[in-house]
Amino acid sequence: MYNGVRMTSKLISELVETLFDGSSQLACWPSDRVAIYSGWGPTAIRDRLLDLAEQYRVEKLDELVEAVHTVAGLRTWPSGWDSRLAALTLETAEFTEAARGKHGNLLKEAGDCLIALVFMLTVAKNADYPEGLTLPEIIEAAQSTLSDLYVRPPYSGEHRQDGK
Repeated sequence: MYNGVRMTSKLISELVETLFDGSSQLACWPSDRVAIYSGWGPTAIRDRLLDLAEQYRVEKLDELVEAVHTVAGLRTWPSGWDSRLAALTLETAEFTEAARGKHGNLLKEAGDCLIALVFMLTVAKNADYPEGLTLPEIIEAAQSTLSDLYVRPPYSGEHRQDGK
């Protein structure tokens, strides 16, 4: 919290866009009135704010993974695939019931799904990844897949709303 405002990476990014209006000049101040001291001109301020937004995102991911593993240890959650898959399946089913309006709180169930998924993803190991995976690596892989899906035509068997 900063002065009662919950700072999020989205809020920081929106602040940067508002201040800089897509350029390296401060949109809210005429550039000729901006005092540039010690290299802290508009470009440096914009870059620092963007760095802070990225750092915030990474710290929040790290905090989430650490909290999930702490709780898993305290509650002695098993880390085997069968147990983790069963937990993820259960949480997904409860989320689906909430989304369908049957019962349950959608936000709580979404959080439970994320906890189960983060634990499952971060305890996974195999011959290719003997040390396991990190959330930033997983996010990078997901972003790569999304970039590919953005330009690749639909593939046979892809589930689509239009049925094609």
